[in-house]
Amino acid sequence: MSSLPVQQKRYYATELLIIFMIHYKRLYVNALKEHFHPVTPLQVCYNLQLEDGRILSLDIDNDKLTCSNKENPAANVQIRIGRQTVKQLMNGEITMHNAFLSGAASAKGDFKQIRTFDTVFPFRQP
Repeated sequence: MSSLPVQQKRYYATELLIIFMIHYKRLYVNALKEHFHPVTPLQVCYNLQLEDGRILSLDIDNDKLTCSNKENPAANVQIRIGRQTVKQLMNGEITMHNAFLSGAASAKGDFKQIRTFDTVFPFRQP
């Protein structure tokens, strides 16, 4: 790869980064779907903005979870969260509520729904 022109190297680096980000987003979505515990009645939408600026929108309509790469302008809660905090969350080391209280995540919108996130996605097992 060292004999390739700089432009070609940049192209490959960009492609690898895209593949890496898609892989991590799939891991997030799979973990969220695996830990989804429906609560009825509940209609809420969370926009999770990751530290790299990418959005993961979680739309919950009772027992149905829809995940999207596009921001939902009608989201009840906008949450900014870093990749390390997401990893801790999904490993059950921290709850979304605790991440918010500690400053590891910030949020706008309906703050009651931050607590609901932990009920709907119980990563931390008692």
